[in-house]
Amino acid sequence: MKAFVTGRKRLAAAVSIALVSASAIAAVTVSGAQARPQADELKGAGSTFVAPLIGAWQQKYDTARGVKISYNPIGSGGGIQAISTKSVDFGASDAPLTPDQFNNCGGCVQLPWALSATSVMYNLPGLPNNLHITGPIIAGIYLGQIKKWNDPKIKAVNKGVNLPSTDITPVYRSDSSGTTYNFTTYLNTVSKQWKSGPGRGTSVNWPAGVGARGSSGVSGVISRTPGAVGYADIAYALKNHLKFFSVQNRAKKFARPGLAGIRADAAGI
Repeated sequence: MKAFVTGRKRLAAAVSIALVSASAIAAVTVSGAQARPQADELKGAGSTFVAPLIGAWQQKYDTARGVKISYNPIGSGGGIQAISTKSVDFGASDAPLTPDQFNNCGGCVQLPWALSATSVMYNLPGLPNNLHITGPIIAGIYLGQIKKWNDPKIKAVNKGVNLPSTDITPVYRSDSSGTTYNFTTYLNTVSKQWKSGPGRGTSVNWPAGVGARGSSGVSGVISRTPGAVGYADIAYALKNHLKFFSVQNRAKKFARPGLAGIRADAAGI
């Protein structure tokens, strides 16, 4: 049986609080394609977002069911391509299939798979974790309008913090990415200029910054670049010991990505 992970259930509602609880819902797609002859192995590819979760499942599932799961985190675009060509048993994407992709997938079905949180990470030596930031500031950084850490807009939401004049380096996914889809959908909701400019998608024309492949690539660039800012699943921030922002939500409170926010968002779906 073929399976494909994609998309969001109630996408608009989930994305409207993305990067606060920043919840991303992946889904599985099951097609009626022929079963693989090796029934003791499942092969998958796609989203780097869900890779930590699949990694936690692999050994347990093999032990419990005698079925080995192999997974290649090549990004959501790669997952869509792989399941469309039937070169894997399941694929993964955090962005839903477009109508054309769904038709090309040959009988795929999309099912909810996982719920997690996207973090906005940063590298600023000497300063604490969970600095404050707002959606419009994030959009301004990726639009290339906010270029220094001591920009008045960042200082205004971090009163009492001695922010340096360090250059800000925005880091984005260079590959087709469901995490990018979620992140840019959020930017659409907080910035009219972003919505009328780069817009949303699994890949967009980034006005500023440097690209890196996969969430691990984004995390790596941030780790090596003082002043860098980037986005990835909270699991990557924690694994790489990266700092991440508390993001202002609609209630004007600053919220962190984590289990409490994920559970709160799940309760509303």
